[in-house]
Amino acid sequence: MNWDNVERERIIEQALSAFTPSEIRQATQELQKWTRAYPQDFGIVDTFEVLSHKQDFAKEQDQRAREEVRASDMA
Repeated sequence: MNWDNVERERIIEQALSAFTPSEIRQATQELQKWTRAYPQDFGIVDTFEVLSHKQDFAKEQDQRAREEVRASDMA
């Protein structure tokens, strides 16, 4: 394997620590760059699934927050 393990670990860590929509978007972009540069690195592909779940969770949290604001505005 001819990739930089330090950079690979940084990208994985970035994905695992991403929680906000902008952090998730940035981590996804970094991961996409990596997979274009190293398409044979099948082990990192699961990280896309992690980011997808995080993105879904962030959207749900945002929706809940908006609903709470609407409810408090109506009270």
